[in-house]
Amino acid sequence: MRSHRAGSIYGRVLGVITSGNQKWEDRPLWFDAYSAHPPFEEPIFNIRRPKIDEPVRKIFYPEDLERA
Repeated sequence: MRSHRAGSIYGRVLGVITSGNQKWEDRPLWFDAYSAHPPFEEPIFNIRRPKIDEPVRKIFYPEDLERA
C-alpha cells in the first residue's frame, strides 16, 4: 500500500519530471512557487496511531467549556 507519507509530493513530482514521464510544461501550478520558496523544514507526517487496546486520551479540557 502506497502512503503519502513515503515522500513529499514535491519530491515525487520532481522525480516524475526528471524521469521524463511528465513534460516540464505540464508541471503543476504550485511547483514553481514551491521551488522558489521551499519551507524551512520539510513537513514530516509521523503520526503515532494508538494501539487497539490503548485507551483514548481525554480531549476536552476545562478551558474548552469556557470558550463554548
